[in-house]
Amino acid sequence: MSNFVKEAIAQYWGEPCDDYEAGCPTCRAWAEYDTLVAVEEEVRDYYMPKIKNIFTRLHGGTDDMRDEGHKLWLIYSSLESLTKDRSKL
Repeated sequence: MSNFVKEAIAQYWGEPCDDYEAGCPTCRAWAEYDTLVAVEEEVRDYYMPKIKNIFTRLHGGTDDMRDEGHKLWLIYSSLESLTKDRSKL
């Protein structure tokens, strides 16, 4: 996740609290940030290799498989560009 997002959260909501409190807006904002970071890591580390593997297997197949592979490639490329250039997140 980009530093820009962290800086924006810190500027608007403040730095993370020492202890999480359910009703605290600052705690909730940082919890959402933590969730975004976890999702980004899961996509990058778990799903991206699987999509790449599927695309690689389908790429050399029949024309129908190539069409499906192209769709997967578009998804893969989009996700890859987001994880490489985290400032877009």
